[in-house]
Amino acid sequence: MRLVRLQIFPRGERGWASEALTFGKDVTQLFGPNGCGKSPLIKAIMYCLGYPSKFRDDILENCRCAELEFEVECGRYIARRAFKEGVDIELADPDGATHEFSNELDYSKYIFGLLGLEMPILVSGDEKKAANPYLSTLLPIYYLDQEEGYRRFYSPAASFIKDQLSETIRIILGIPPKNAFNAKKRLIEAKRELELRDKHVYTLKKDYEAAKNVYGSVSREGIDLELQELYRRLEELKGGSADKTASTDAIDEIIGSNNELIRGLDRELGDISKRDRSFQKIHAEIQTEINTLSLNEEAKRVFASFEEICSSPGCQLFSFSTESYGKNLLYLKDQLKDLERNVEIGRMRAEQLIIRRDELVAQTKTLTERRNSLVNTSEIKILVEAITQITSKIFGLEQDKKALDTLEDLSNRYVAALTARDEAISQREELEKTGQGHPTIIKFRSMLRDNMLKWMDILDTNNVSSEIRFEGDFIPLLGNEKLSQLGGSTRLRVILAYHAALLECFRALNRNKISFIIFDTPKQHEMHGVDLERYVNALKVFSTATGTQIVISGTEYRYTGNERDIDWEPKFPGAKQKMFLKQGQ
Repeated sequence: MRLVRLQIFPRGERGWASEALTFGKDVTQLFGPNGCGKSPLIKAIMYCLGYPSKFRDDILENCRCAELEFEVECGRYIARRAFKEGVDIELADPDGATHEFSNELDYSKYIFGLLGLEMPILVSGDEKKAANPYLSTLLPIYYLDQEEGYRRFYSPAASFIKDQLSETIRIILGIPPKNAFNAKKRLIEAKRELELRDKHVYTLKKDYEAAKNVYGSVSREGIDLELQELYRRLEELKGGSADKTASTDAIDEIIGSNNELIRGLDRELGDISKRDRSFQKIHAEIQTEINTLSLNEEAKRVFASFEEICSSPGCQLFSFSTESYGKNLLYLKDQLKDLERNVEIGRMRAEQLIIRRDELVAQTKTLTERRNSLVNTSEIKILVEAITQITSKIFGLEQDKKALDTLEDLSNRYVAALTARDEAISQREELEKTGQGHPTIIKFRSMLRDNMLKWMDILDTNNVSSEIRFEGDFIPLLGNEKLSQLGGSTRLRVILAYHAALLECFRALNRNKISFIIFDTPKQHEMHGVDLERYVNALKVFSTATGTQIVISGTEYRYTGNERDIDWEPKFPGAKQKMFLKQGQ
């Protein structure tokens, strides 16, 4: 976009108007004393582009509308905006058709389309709703107004978008937004999904560990072998070939099997008890070490309080000791947590083993009593009892097999839940990184740093660090200093250097969609004229080479141009001095 012509039209016969003011190919200079009407003209340029410029009452009372002719790749457009509350813009296209706009969003969408810029749906400043960028969001990159433009790197009329400067430059560069609303919405959904999967993992983990505590040491192969033997014995008894001795032997085998299981449980309980005692001993030793560390740290504080030992307010004599203390204490407390967790796991396992042991002991006692009571009974009763006990044992083992199947199923579901949670974590992290670390940003910041240093040198900027880094993507830090820490001419020079550097970077990346920059009365009293002259001359060279227009207004410094430049000067008589606006047509 390049500027072609500006004109102000009067309100009524005695209203105020300007002549048709044509922009120069390179530099357009508004020069005149304070109060001659330079700023209303500058503001009118932005006003026609949708910027919410504020005008004094006399302009609103005496001027009807402003008309700006501008040029884009597809031709020339004429924007006419009424001086009134709200948005009332008529835009004539190259074909003569007129488009009317009553809100900033629709007008911005149309101009964005002309410029080939995307209009992403972004996140509002309070992060609660969607927000659309406007053309007025972009214009402060190319327009420095005399009130706020020289105080900050980016001075929009309103800040309503999260990371607004970053999003603005991303739009100009044509790269994905930092905080796309859809991505933000998906991030919220991803966090909610992760929370649900965390709960699912926690539930499955509890169920799995509880089942593992009961059946974790049970061998499927051992159960299969025992079942095979029991089914064989059962077939023998049912075949009628077994005598009284064989029947009692079958019961004895079940009793013996139970006793073997009880001994196995006793061994495991003994191992758990030994581990628990070892853990308790280690726990006590770690606690002693923690107490010793704490006493050493307390002693260090006492020593540090003696001025004879450490009199400096910023004394670092014991800094290494403090850092080491913190690391060691954290490590030891982590070890304690691990031990306590292992003790708790052992306790839960022991409780389940004791329950299982008590069941087997009771079952074995009952079997023994029944076996003894059958010694003097008939062979058929012993046979029936033997078959009953074997069948009961088989049923119990089959239940154990089903429990192992359940344990395996829980294990598979637990692993699947962990995998699903990992996927949810990856999804959340991916969405959190959306828009971060784009290659163009890395390249752009490097170029911006180099160009800023060049323009700061042109402006003879002293007393600031040349170590430039960025926060929030594109906000420069000079060493450890922020712009707010700079004052007077230094801040002014850094801001001017920043905006010139942005123009160069956009041009280098072929993203000069808006090919002008406007300086509304730079604070010339805060900077030597010779420095401002070097700056404008360097911009003139850039302008001639790239087609970027420079618009500058001033009261003291006056640029001397050539045939590619135009001076706008007040021509019409006023009460005290010549003015840019005349009364009537």
